[in-house]
Amino acid sequence: ATGPQGATGPQGPQGPSGTLKPAVEEVSDTVGPDTVDSDHVTCPFGYIVTGGGVSINNGVGQFGAYVSGSYPEATNVWAGLVTNTSGSSSVTMQIWAICVSFS
Repeated sequence: ATGPQGATGPQGPQGPSGTLKPAVEEVSDTVGPDTVDSDHVTCPFGYIVTGGGVSINNGVGQFGAYVSGSYPEATNVWAGLVTNTSGSSSVTMQIWAICVSFS
């Protein structure tokens, strides 16, 4: 059973002041036929990665290419993985990292 809610606690201390500085970094790579390829994009020095993504610019579906991974690889790196099951066509993958710095 749950009891009654307690009293509200005191307000916490003021956090540090500062400015949020965003940056978007990008890298492109060619993925050959019948290939699984990975690459990564690194945030600028002093930035951390808060998100990212991977896209395929040509060949999606028609040639059997798909994004098979998109994940943070380190605190300042986003990685992507593309599988190209085409027997004859290359595709281009793009990886983005959304980075921030606080000052």
